[in-house]
Amino acid sequence: MAKVSPLEIYNCLPGINCKKCGVESCMAFASQLIERDKTYEDCEPLMKDEKFAEKRKKLIELITPPVKEIILGTGERACSIGGEEVMYRHELTFFNQSALFIDISDDIPFDEITEKMTRISNFKIERVGQELTLDGIVIRDKSGDPAKFGEAVVTVIENSDMPVMI
Repeated sequence: MAKVSPLEIYNCLPGINCKKCGVESCMAFASQLIERDKTYEDCEPLMKDEKFAEKRKKLIELITPPVKEIILGTGERACSIGGEEVMYRHELTFFNQSALFIDISDDIPFDEITEKMTRISNFKIERVGQELTLDGIVIRDKSGDPAKFGEAVVTVIENSDMPVMI
């Protein structure tokens, strides 16, 4: 998929250069939409004036990524996956960092789960000047016992502020 040009987006904007979005012109706003510095909701006339309803609809179709963005977790540990314009990084760029999850199975003792949770929460590694941490935890049902799996889920949720996938 080719990158959308500022001119294509500009044609979907009101074109009145009102500066209510905090940008000097609609063309500059279009460029910031492409770079995801602004959202279409920042354009007050586009959102509030019904005469721009058709342009708003066309703009939303134009800039909505083909891969829906999903937010995992809540608070400051939440992470986003998807929401990308392309399937492969070499085609353009990915805006969201890849989420790193680690799995814990429910067939280990609960004191060991708590110990793993402490290690996971404190895990940090520096790579190329960036500090990388784990983004979340996957709980795997290896035992086949619903009660044991439920206890493992509760233990992980109570001992971590990270997103949890079941």
